[in-house]
Amino acid sequence: MKLKFQIVAGGLLMFTVMGIVDSKNLNIPKYLWPVFIGFMIQVTAQVFGLNCMAPINPARDFPTRVFTAIAGWGAETFSIRGYNYWWIGIVGPHVGCIIGAWFYYLAIELHWPEEKEIEDGDIPLSIEAKDRKK
Repeated sequence: MKLKFQIVAGGLLMFTVMGIVDSKNLNIPKYLWPVFIGFMIQVTAQVFGLNCMAPINPARDFPTRVFTAIAGWGAETFSIRGYNYWWIGIVGPHVGCIIGAWFYYLAIELHWPEEKEIEDGDIPLSIEAKDRKK
């Protein structure tokens, strides 16, 4: 169950980040990217925090387990109560982010038209001028 939350949270986060940084989509200025991405991280942490802590950061669980193992508790920190689910916090967000990025690419980014570069001598025509030309 925890793995599903990790994958979904990572996928949603990466999907929104791809939407924020895609210049063809929202065209958000670069100086606002940290604000929007930080807001999305906060929302994701609050939404999924009750079920499985903040499931988007692989570094929140694994380093503390390694430190505890080095400090004297040994391999018990990786298999507490017989559960070996320490790997879920590492694998889940990575798989979710890959899925979220591919989903954004396949569902949205592929469908944007290619931008034609305007050369120095070209004058872009307005919609009215194009209609008059026909």
